[in-house]
Amino acid sequence: MAEEEISPREVVEGLLSGRVVRIQRDALERRVYTMEGHSLGGRRIRAVCRFDDVSGRVIVITVYEAGGG
Repeated sequence: MAEEEISPREVVEGLLSGRVVRIQRDALERRVYTMEGHSLGGRRIRAVCRFDDVSGRVIVITVYEAGGG
């Protein structure tokens, strides 16, 4: 079964509805957050992201649809 692409809108919906499910450190010792939320279409979205200390923006590293229960 082919997977559907996750649209930018679904990413935003997932981030806005989501919560932090894991905090880790990357190779440069920056905090990296795994967020999980749902798109309005009901897809369970996970995004790995970090904050840019200079601009205060969220940098999305990767996004995927979380499987199963």
